Amino acid sequence: MSLRVKLTLYFLILIIIPASAVGLYSYKKSEEILENQIVDKLEMMNTSIVGEVNNRMNDFETIGGVFGTNAALVDYIETVDSTTKNYEPKITRVINSFYESISDVSKGIVLINKDGTVITDSLDGKLESNYFYGNKFFLDSIASEEAIWSDVQIVENMQGNVLIYAIPISVKGNNRAVLALMLDFEVINKIVTDNSLGNEGYSFLTDEMGIYLAHPEENIRFIDTVMNKENQALYDIGLKMTDGEKDSGYFFNEAGQRNIILYEGIGNWSLATVVPEDQFMAPAKDIFNKTSIAILVFAVLGLLFSLVVTNGIVKQLKEVVEKMEKAKDGYLNLTVKKQSIKEINKLGESFNIMMKNMGGLVHGVKDVVKEVNGISTSVKMTSDELGKSSEEVSRAIEDIASGATDQAFEMNHSVEETNVLAQNLNVIVEKSDQTLEKSKEMQLKSFAGAKSLKKLGEGISETTEKSGNIATKVSILTDKSLEIGMILETIEGISEQTNLLALNAAIEAARAGDAGKGFAVVADEVRKLAEESGNSTIKIKGIIEEIQRIIESTNDDVDASTKAIETINQSIDEANLSFKAISESIDQVIGNVSDLGTNISEIDHIKSNVIESLEKVLRITEGFVSNAEEVSATAEEQTAATQGVGITIDELNDLTHALEKKLDVFQV
Repeated sequence: MSLRVKLTLYFLILIIIPASAVGLYSYKKSEEILENQIVDKLEMMNTSIVGEVNNRMNDFETIGGVFGTNAALVDYIETVDSTTKNYEPKITRVINSFYESISDVSKGIVLINKDGTVITDSLDGKLESNYFYGNKFFLDSIASEEAIWSDVQIVENMQGNVLIYAIPISVKGNNRAVLALMLDFEVINKIVTDNSLGNEGYSFLTDEMGIYLAHPEENIRFIDTVMNKENQALYDIGLKMTDGEKDSGYFFNEAGQRNIILYEGIGNWSLATVVPEDQFMAPAKDIFNKTSIAILVFAVLGLLFSLVVTNGIVKQLKEVVEKMEKAKDGYLNLTVKKQSIKEINKLGESFNIMMKNMGGLVHGVKDVVKEVNGISTSVKMTSDELGKSSEEVSRAIEDIASGATDQAFEMNHSVEETNVLAQNLNVIVEKSDQTLEKSKEMQLKSFAGAKSLKKLGEGISETTEKSGNIATKVSILTDKSLEIGMILETIEGISEQTNLLALNAAIEAARAGDAGKGFAVVADEVRKLAEESGNSTIKIKGIIEEIQRIIESTNDDVDASTKAIETINQSIDEANLSFKAISESIDQVIGNVSDLGTNISEIDHIKSNVIESLEKVLRITEGFVSNAEEVSATAEEQTAATQGVGITIDELNDLTHALEKKLDVFQV
């Protein structure tokens, strides 16, 4: 990529990135402000709808309060006899007059007795007389001290849905009837659906199950639910609505349009207002479009500006680059003219100074190369002559050193053989000393073993005596356990006799009647004691039998131990005989090893004299060889040095010739 293109791109980046950042920030900020404004408008719309619904229901409650306190109605309820069903036409006219005053918002009025019987209504008899019998809402209202509202209901033989406002009529502190005013739910639906935000906004009302109660689309009311599982966002919002929460959120409709929704709970209902996001986001999009155009204009202007600036920079740099290209080929007599851009002009001045210094350097190097060529030729001739003399001296010294080396090798071999012999003698001496020490140690161990065997025999004898004592005591213990067994048999017999005597005594006490009751109690206690004694005797007998079995096992173990001890005594006697024989053999070995040590000491003395003489001769020979080798090495080093000097001089000549050729390239 050329310098002109790079500079142009840099200029464009520096212009576009800040402008884009500012534009994006402006768009996001305006979008945030508009969203907040939309939520505020939605909240105002919900507040307006809630206010209208509450006003309508409050008006209905006020009218109901007036109807419920009507004197004619209360008097009638106080005197009516529901069992005769003798209803005066007058009260029916009163109910109809009530209905006519609110017929625009009501579906009808019903007067219900305390047992759930319809007294009269404004529905021309469309309701069965027992319609409210057992109805939960009616039961709640007849038991209530205040008027209450029902949920949305469908009444038989009546089109549409209603909200029932039930007013309990009290006579002397007791609720005797209920006046039910039916508010047409279409009134609530109209309030909700007539209020909309913008052209496409709408509001709807749901019950605690999420079912649509009021909605602009009539075909989904009381059928569909806001919790549509195919639309996850709307489903999540529906769950929050059924919990009565107040919040805002977003969802996409079937057309893919993003909508903003604000919802809040109203008693058992939930009110929501929806508006498409596009309806209010036009200003933000307009800002985004204008920002995009501004960025494009800035980019075009930046491109033109960058082209002008980069052309000026590239033009001045081009002259410097061309001079550098020529300098690369060896032209050192070039100069760059003064430029208008400070940095480029400084670069040109530095180039001019460098060219001047390079020219001076090339002149100096050429002069040095000529002087080096002359000196290297003289040194080459001298080193060749010195090398020939050094080679002749080296060959003579190598012949002398070779003979001395052979003689030293033979002497060294003799010394090594003698040293091997001496080492073997030393090993023999060492082994004989070790054998003598081991034999003496073995003799001590033999004495200790014999002594230990003697102690072991004494211990075995004592053990035999103790085993006999144990056997005697075990025999005595056996006899005693047999005696205890006999005693237990006697006790067992006594217990059986006592038990029989107690039984007979109990029989005699029973015959004696009341006079023998006290004796019978004593006899029964004696019988129980006899039974307990018998049971204890059986348990003790079992324990004694177990002890006898253990004693028999102990007798067997003592007999086995006695036999084992006898076997050990025999083994100890045999071991004593073996130790005696070993001791005699060790005495003979110690005598023989002592004689061998004396002979080896005499041989070792002779060996030392021989080795000393051989080492003296070897040292003299090695000294001669060492001197010869040093002289030979010195001669070889001198020869190698002169050869190295010659090679170095040749290399120096080659380098100077090559340097001259390279310097010829430069034109100064």
